Amino acid sequence: MKNRCLIILMLLILSVLMLFSGCSVKYEAGSIKVSHTRYPTDVIYLSGEDSDVVLSMFNTADWVPKLTQTACSCVFSLTDSSVDYSPESGLFSDKVNERTLFLSEEQKEYINSLIDDLYGIQQDIYIPSKLAEVYEIKSEGNSAVEYENPISDEVIYTTEKSVGEFSSITVDEKEYGLRYESTMFYPVDNRKVHKYNVDGDNDGIVLLHEDGSVFALLNMELTKIEVSEKSRDETMISGVMQAFDDLVDFSKYDCSRIEGPISDTPIAFGSYKIMFYNEILGYMTDCLTIYATDEGIVTDLWNSEKGIDTDDISGEINENLTDNFLIGKIDRMYRSRDTEYRGHTVVYWPEMKVYNGELCVYYSVKCELYDKTDGRNYTEKCELLIPVRLIEKK
Repeated sequence: MKNRCLIILMLLILSVLMLFSGCSVKYEAGSIKVSHTRYPTDVIYLSGEDSDVVLSMFNTADWVPKLTQTACSCVFSLTDSSVDYSPESGLFSDKVNERTLFLSEEQKEYINSLIDDLYGIQQDIYIPSKLAEVYEIKSEGNSAVEYENPISDEVIYTTEKSVGEFSSITVDEKEYGLRYESTMFYPVDNRKVHKYNVDGDNDGIVLLHEDGSVFALLNMELTKIEVSEKSRDETMISGVMQAFDDLVDFSKYDCSRIEGPISDTPIAFGSYKIMFYNEILGYMTDCLTIYATDEGIVTDLWNSEKGIDTDDISGEINENLTDNFLIGKIDRMYRSRDTEYRGHTVVYWPEMKVYNGELCVYYSVKCELYDKTDGRNYTEKCELLIPVRLIEKK
């Protein structure tokens, strides 16, 4: 197949050359949906770039003002219309406007590559119509979203009389007195922890699991590590390993890395995010996250062990299929009479989570949307859990 970028460029040039062809029908779409006539509930959504190229082709091409009797095996659905397509003949058929678009070889190759790469029409591999099984983590502040399979990540607070009022913890040879405040339950992670306030520290918070192990140490000046300007990453990693050796089993983690300096953290501008983690199929699982300032002051620690059984996972994640589920779910959530989905960006590194006894991939996504009432582009954040069984290569 020819270089994809070259084909797109040629299509755009051809579209511009045909701009004055007298086309009176205007096609519009945010993200074009493609379905197969034999499996109408199985769909894919073209990327923003590919949707723009196809729309430009439709709106500037030389349509023949009559229908051609050719079997079309898939449908391109737009905002207020649809166009049938035959990958064998390389033609689009607009039944409503009674006209046909015959593609050049370059155009046919490009369109068929979209269908073949993303949809698998040539191999009869079809995306399962199981968008309803993708979980949406519900945001209470966005009532405009059409939730289909919502779950809540809102922490549930209770008070347990069986938990002692006072406790203590030792960090880097310093003992902290603790006073019990409440018990917290995180529904998405199925995690239960007890929340303690640190004596003599108005901001310090300690979250402990029921077995006494640490989940989080927050808003505390836990220790100060030596940081070398010439080898910052190495000295930061070795410094926190030494400081928290009695608190954390670092041998559980296969990987480590440092992000920063970053500003969107609970602590001061210029902080560093030190991560020790494991991963499966390129997705993060267990993760220990430690925040430190550029002066080496350690202020926060999160120890997010998930207990994922790697023996239950085989094969790889189908990235094209994953993208389709993301696009399809976001489009279904936000598409309405007044709103169009235009694209999305995965904000954070996707990670594995276990929800309701099932292994899922968690995505935090920035959705790019268009308000048709006032012509405004805007963004919304959404969080999704896709069960691995839906996107794992078979």
